Amino acid sequence: MRDFLAYLRALVRHVTAVVVAIVGSVLFVIPSWIRAALSPASQQWLDSGLTFKVSTIRKAYLIILPLGVFWATFLAWREEHHARQAAEKESPEALRTEVGELRSKVADFTGLFWQPLTDPQRDDLRARLRKLGRHMVHVQHHENTDCTRLAGELGQVFESAGWIRPSPLETGSWNTVGARGITVFGKYPDAEETGHCVMRALVSVLRTGLSFVAGIGEGERTDVVILIGPRQSTQPFSDELIRRIEAQ
Repeated sequence: MRDFLAYLRALVRHVTAVVVAIVGSVLFVIPSWIRAALSPASQQWLDSGLTFKVSTIRKAYLIILPLGVFWATFLAWREEHHARQAAEKESPEALRTEVGELRSKVADFTGLFWQPLTDPQRDDLRARLRKLGRHMVHVQHHENTDCTRLAGELGQVFESAGWIRPSPLETGSWNTVGARGITVFGKYPDAEETGHCVMRALVSVLRTGLSFVAGIGEGERTDVVILIGPRQSTQPFSDELIRRIEAQ
């Protein structure tokens, strides 16, 4: 029943052929209807003006009407046939290619923003920070939503690793407004290279490039400042590149 209804819908879309057949049949039948009501003289005039006999014209609709229905049916079948051929051309390989292209576009779009830290990333960063001992860190961030979220998550991980974070997240200052990417500020001189170690830990976990600036004086209580701005790189670092950075 469902297939029959689908056939009827396709047939209705090509109803023009059926209408033409019906109208044409009516036009062929009209002379026979009129002739019976005419006088003998008028009937003779009508017969002389027609190429075919009225009886022949009256029977023509028996051919035209079925032809119109057949043509409409053929158009409905052709529409379905072409749709099936188009679907068959969409091979699994073509579909896989299309899905791959869509995934690439989604990855490029999501790569424009800092993504939430996963549990493995949190655990990895926490373990790396604990090896560095107890230090003081400040986290500053751009006002973008993804920057704010990442700053909060990093602050939680630093605190869970035993680090001291004496102030809440900092934003709205001149340096946070113009921030781009992530910059790690460390002390100079710093024999333990705490700032460099934090930078390498973040690169390994976030798999993206960071900047390092030795901009904290030796007498300052703060050991590390992390400034988070809008993400600059859309593609994550490869495993080989991460290994090279960690080996430095």
